[in-house]
Amino acid sequence: MIGFLDAQKKALMMDYFNFRGRASRSEFWWFYLAMSGIFAMGWSFDTMFGIVLIEIIPESGVGFGPFYILSVLGLFIPVLSSTYRRLHDTGRSGWWYFLIFIPCIGIIVLLAFLAVEGQSHPNEYGDVPNNRF
Repeated sequence: MIGFLDAQKKALMMDYFNFRGRASRSEFWWFYLAMSGIFAMGWSFDTMFGIVLIEIIPESGVGFGPFYILSVLGLFIPVLSSTYRRLHDTGRSGWWYFLIFIPCIGIIVLLAFLAVEGQSHPNEYGDVPNNRF
């Protein structure tokens, strides 16, 4: 099992644009947890400063501002590549990510694919992840 900081280092320093290979379950979920925290902090800063560029609910002041938008744009590629590599670890193509566009059912199926244990043997996407930085 890879640790929290090692998962961040690996995803952001070594595998930022890497859509090949495999990512272990722990590597993916630790990275996803950190990215969710960064997105939440960006949204919190926007809310705290009252900056809204894109309103979710018209006339409410609830929406997204520059901190949130910059965090999402800056981390979109590593989140996508990490998800692709996680799907590879389960023996599935990264194209399964596009299930997310099927309303309701797609996200549930994708989360199930991301949560299952990876294959314990080398597959067509590479060797078993060694969880070392």
